[in-house]
Amino acid sequence: MRVEVVQKIPVTGPEGRQNHRTILLRLHKDRYNYVAPFRFGEKSEYALWFMTTDNIAKILNENEHYSIEIRVIAKHELTGLGSVFVKNYSKHDIKNGTFKSGNTFEIVS
Repeated sequence: MRVEVVQKIPVTGPEGRQNHRTILLRLHKDRYNYVAPFRFGEKSEYALWFMTTDNIAKILNENEHYSIEIRVIAKHELTGLGSVFVKNYSKHDIKNGTFKSGNTFEIVS
């Protein structure tokens, strides 16, 4: 599995169409050989943390139209079939706190 985190900057292209310039952010680790399968009600061993030295809060506060995109590229070990999962975050999505364990993005404190 591979992870990419990019800053997305909106730019106006030809004929006034909106496009995005992307800047790859540095991650401490961007490749994982194994991700535990999701099992509801058990330990959250399937969850991974992605850490960067880039200041995401500063990037998102520079301009309200900037966003951060996380891309997870995964392949099934036996079949080799791949999937790409993409999630975008704006400055309104970033909150301080601790995530509740399990299949949720809820922050408990």
